[in-house]
Amino acid sequence: MKKEPTVIPLPTVSSLRPYSSKRSVAPGSLLLNANEAPDGGRLPAEMAELLATIPLNRYPDASTLEAIIAERYGVAPEEVLVTAGADAALESAVRISVCPGRTGQIHSPTFEMIERYIRLAGGEVTSVPWLRGAFPLEEWTERVLKSQPSLLAL
Repeated sequence: MKKEPTVIPLPTVSSLRPYSSKRSVAPGSLLLNANEAPDGGRLPAEMAELLATIPLNRYPDASTLEAIIAERYGVAPEEVLVTAGADAALESAVRISVCPGRTGQIHSPTFEMIERYIRLAGGEVTSVPWLRGAFPLEEWTERVLKSQPSLLAL
């Protein structure tokens, strides 16, 4: 009998705590920001009818939208990236700027996935607390100058 190989996760993965969505949500709610539908995702009839007309078995070609956005902001279409949601955009930004030995700076609390993506890329995280009041610009700037992060997530 052939022995199956043991999968050993990278340290950057095994050090993460499991994701947990600790939200109480009203029945019938769709949590679009978390891709969750607590009660099974029943959609209003109008939305279900609209979705039935869209080919959901393929990702749409974003080049037309990217060209429109590029023209609007006066940049080249290659400088615009349309993603399948905020997570994909954040992960792309982290992957092109953070690697082992580099730092990403965030404020906390912030969107949980930013820190996860930095750690998965092997980077270190510096965090500036921001619970109330004006943004702590002095502390933020001091930490930027000290650690020279490769990613700043505001």
